Amino acid sequence: MGGICFRSTVAAAAMGCALALPPAGAAQAARFQVDHTASGTVIDCKANPRYRNGFDGIDVFSTADPDHEGDWLRPSDVTIRNCEIRGSVQIWGMESRRSKAGEERMQEASRKPDFTIAMRRIAPTDIRFENCRFKLTRATGIYVDTGASFISVEGSTFVYDADRLPKQSPTTVIYLNHETTSNRIVNNVFRIRNFRKNGEAARRREIIAIDGSSDNVISGNYFLGIELGGIYLYRNCGERGIVRHSLPTNNKIYDNVFIQPADGKGAAIVFGSRRIRDYCDDDSTSMFGSGKFNQSYVINNYAFDNVICGAGAKQSGDALAETRYGGFKRRTFDNVSEPNTWSAGDGAKCRLPR
Repeated sequence: MGGICFRSTVAAAAMGCALALPPAGAAQAARFQVDHTASGTVIDCKANPRYRNGFDGIDVFSTADPDHEGDWLRPSDVTIRNCEIRGSVQIWGMESRRSKAGEERMQEASRKPDFTIAMRRIAPTDIRFENCRFKLTRATGIYVDTGASFISVEGSTFVYDADRLPKQSPTTVIYLNHETTSNRIVNNVFRIRNFRKNGEAARRREIIAIDGSSDNVISGNYFLGIELGGIYLYRNCGERGIVRHSLPTNNKIYDNVFIQPADGKGAAIVFGSRRIRDYCDDDSTSMFGSGKFNQSYVINNYAFDNVICGAGAKQSGDALAETRYGGFKRRTFDNVSEPNTWSAGDGAKCRLPR
């Protein structure tokens, strides 16, 4: 069990690979694999010459315990520090996006009343990214999948690798998926502009998505370009037939600075950003969560001391004001996304980080 692997995502996950140690200074072309055998370790790219080239993507994942049916082995207490990460970070417990069998297993599990507890028990927990540079080349920069908890991203920078990015990158920079909880995105700089490549906009969505995720802290960050949105909160319904149980609730978003260019059309923060979709009834056979109610239930969240700057900024003295572009927005498509708390911060904070 375990073994040392440095190979493709699917193969590595299937074999339960442990941390790979390429030769010092070697070019690293495969995704870096972190499973339960990495628990309790610190991966410091500055201190360890084996990692000085950083990584072309990282997978942090749980595996089924081969010796105890129904049990899982998950990574915990892992720190990744001072690294350049090119591509994406994927964090998952029970996988549902990499095979049809995995999706069907997740569908079945989501129809049980203890789904949230079960997913949080088996998914990775206490994974920290500190002072890293994320160079986005495709897809989502960090995808925190079902049930993962206490994932921390702190003191890091996010930029695009324009040469390797496809013409269009339609996804978010950080995605907190349903049943995830207690994650921290603190003191980071998102140098993400909706630049144009080959004449077309390269990004199509908000920077951070909170999709049915709860008890997260997003604080002290700089968002240098929110043309298509900053932080959006909602809960999907019915997508891929998987029932969402947890609500986007008790999230604290404070002391962030958003820079809105003159041509920006996205709000800095939106509570309840998703309309009900055609596929929302695909989980209607369940009497739990989104199977029973399609509404997002974006409730009891707190956004305070946030500032919007730049030529496209529109601040309002009304804490519940809805501004079309650039400001804070409360949408009530489902008429149940209340109550939430809003406040605007001190405009003197409109300073650019170094």
